[in-house]
Amino acid sequence: MIHLHAANAAEFLVNNTVHTTDYGSPGAKQVWTSSTDGYVFYHNSTANIVMASTTDGGVTWSAERQVDSVNTLDAADVAVWWDGWTGDGTTQYIHIATIDTGVDDTYYTRLDLTTGAFSTTVLATTQVASITVGTNYTAITKAENGVIYMAAADISDSWVVSCSTTCTTAGNWSERTSAFGTTPDFGDDPPFLAPIGGTNNIMLVYWDTSADTLDYNVYSATSSSWWFTATKNFATGIEDNTLVEGQLIGFAYDSVRGDIYIASGDDTNDYVTQDHDIIVWKYNIATGWVQLSNPATNVSGGIAGVKIGVNIDTGYLYVAYIRRTTIGTATTANIYYVTSTDGGLSWSGESAALNTTVDSLFFFDATQQIKSSYRFGVTWKYITAPNDDDLYFAPISIWYKVNRRIHLFEGFTLKLPSGRMIVNQE
Repeated sequence: MIHLHAANAAEFLVNNTVHTTDYGSPGAKQVWTSSTDGYVFYHNSTANIVMASTTDGGVTWSAERQVDSVNTLDAADVAVWWDGWTGDGTTQYIHIATIDTGVDDTYYTRLDLTTGAFSTTVLATTQVASITVGTNYTAITKAENGVIYMAAADISDSWVVSCSTTCTTAGNWSERTSAFGTTPDFGDDPPFLAPIGGTNNIMLVYWDTSADTLDYNVYSATSSSWWFTATKNFATGIEDNTLVEGQLIGFAYDSVRGDIYIASGDDTNDYVTQDHDIIVWKYNIATGWVQLSNPATNVSGGIAGVKIGVNIDTGYLYVAYIRRTTIGTATTANIYYVTSTDGGLSWSGESAALNTTVDSLFFFDATQQIKSSYRFGVTWKYITAPNDDDLYFAPISIWYKVNRRIHLFEGFTLKLPSGRMIVNQE
């Protein structure tokens, strides 16, 4: 087998009017359905949730399209889940969760990839939260039985809601009560949702930023209840930075192996001491939570963002991160990545910078689930002039698998995609 690896070489502008105070968040915002077709969801400068798409691998992007048709001037965050990530054989829809600062609730919209049409946004739940941009976040997933779940967390209220049929009808959504405990663990805590492979259950994970723990609960589709009356933690002493905690944590789901990955910064409570780490945890129903080796420990400079992706064909892991060269100077940041080909036992050296301008950067997303023939990359926002509030995309890799022996000889032409190629032969 021959793997052809197209190396990234540039950054590409997605949009130049992104929300000023949106610091990035943990939920997925980027979907790739092939090596060429991608979708990026983001919060624009007029507080709308919008989407840009590409058909050429991220080199050029469409004009933004309105996603949330209700919260047109007061949207706060967005998270998406593509059918193809669940592993149930469906690929038609991208499911979209949004929250707002007006009535502080959660909304659902759906993009039909066969027609390109968005559904009318519906209110999924009414809560008693007080949502703030850059402080509160949402999450969404689809279980293997097709049930859609959405979550949000706030210091006044935290919740998970679900829908099993015709989710474009508001009345079909209901709360899965006690997700954060029968005595709720409220807080401005970044949440994640993911399926648990081989079951119809789903996993809720959140970073309890007041307790410095990574907490979880599991919703059982069989008993229609949560496993724990009080959420459990699988990691303690995970010091965060309350300004950018949403971009300091990311997740990935491997639908082939049923693995859930969480990557986050640690010891990032200040930008004075160079003791920042990047940690990775994996959950599988057979093993529970297991900590993998650190992609980075006591880094030079400081960590300001962390995201993770997994290639479901190979099991390879990618951790992308923002690292400041000078820990106390925000404008010395670049985006890098490391890879693991052995399940997180070891990690490669740091890549070259993905961005072209050293600056203060906010992470928007990294592709959380990859197939070998699909694009993988990161999106981010520059903070200072001349690129302030510009959203960019940089590809990390495409893997082309050729499942036969190829003999190269004089007169034989092998057509490859444009860009520098690294060829590894097995």
